[in-house]
Amino acid sequence: MIASHYLPAAYIGRFSSSNKGRARERRVWVLRARSEEPHLTRADRIGLVRGLYRNRLATGLDLEDNWGRYERDLPAALDLLAAGGPIPADVWLHTLVPFTTAMLVRGPEFSDRHRRRLPGVDDLIDDTGARVMELQRRLSVVMASRWTVMASPHHALVGNDVGRAPALIDGSLPGIVIPLDPSRALSLAFGRSRTLCRWDGAKWLVDVEHTTLDREQARSLNEVAASVTLRFVYGPDRELVADLKSSIRRAMEASGGMAMDHLLDPLSLTDLSKRLLIAHEFEWWRVAAALTRTPEDLAQSDLSAIDWAAVPPDRWRPPAVMLPANLPEFPTGLTLVGERLDLALDEIPGFTQP
Repeated sequence: MIASHYLPAAYIGRFSSSNKGRARERRVWVLRARSEEPHLTRADRIGLVRGLYRNRLATGLDLEDNWGRYERDLPAALDLLAAGGPIPADVWLHTLVPFTTAMLVRGPEFSDRHRRRLPGVDDLIDDTGARVMELQRRLSVVMASRWTVMASPHHALVGNDVGRAPALIDGSLPGIVIPLDPSRALSLAFGRSRTLCRWDGAKWLVDVEHTTLDREQARSLNEVAASVTLRFVYGPDRELVADLKSSIRRAMEASGGMAMDHLLDPLSLTDLSKRLLIAHEFEWWRVAAALTRTPEDLAQSDLSAIDWAAVPPDRWRPPAVMLPANLPEFPTGLTLVGERLDLALDEIPGFTQP
């Protein structure tokens, strides 16, 4: 049975103290949830489970191949994200958005959350189909979130096996933080609207906010990441991960070793309803088509139309399109404002609200 990586090995390798060789083959210090001592291992030997993406209902979906379509461009995209300048919108949409969204649906803990949320549904849709459906509906939320790269120059950051930590951003906005490497993390504050990108005269660009964590903020982020881990944390040195042993133990004792869904999926703490996600589940496709055109062309176009063929064949796209039955085509929240593209996850009277 094939072992499937639920965390990209090249991503894990960014947490090594070495920058030599292939990222996936670099060594990181790992502390497993029920171990007493950290150990040193290669990045490509953790974050994998045998048979994780098997198709029990023979859906024919190859998620390993689909993840690989954005993973091949991920190292360069993460470098761009860390650099501080504007990001080419096609890199953001076809690499960074799927990487970030997949963190919510790619791991082995998703299977348990899926069954708890929809008991008895296994005979209708297996884990693979459920992952595809959730990915399809969360892409728009990730796009509409506020993206902030947080530098951590005073204290190294760790990664964990779920790839994220829950956060209340600015004290009130539910979101997630994805550590990118020992010196940076990406914060996503779940929201309903944002300017996605702007036209610079030749191409579409995405602006991402940047800020800096102080030492205590970085320590706190590591402790939160450790408190939601189910299997392991990893980082560039032994002492860093060893110091998180007590945080892992306290969390496991409090939860009985079970995943706490509202922590692993803080989207459930927002006012973004399931129906709202359904109403906007094809916005990614609309944005992908828009990015292939200029503002002048878009001004003469219907942004609500979906051009499935507009996505370049060599770029990532969702692994399948699941069309809802017995529902109309909903209006898009994508708008052209001068030379920028905005996205708003608006309510739909009669569907998402009375």
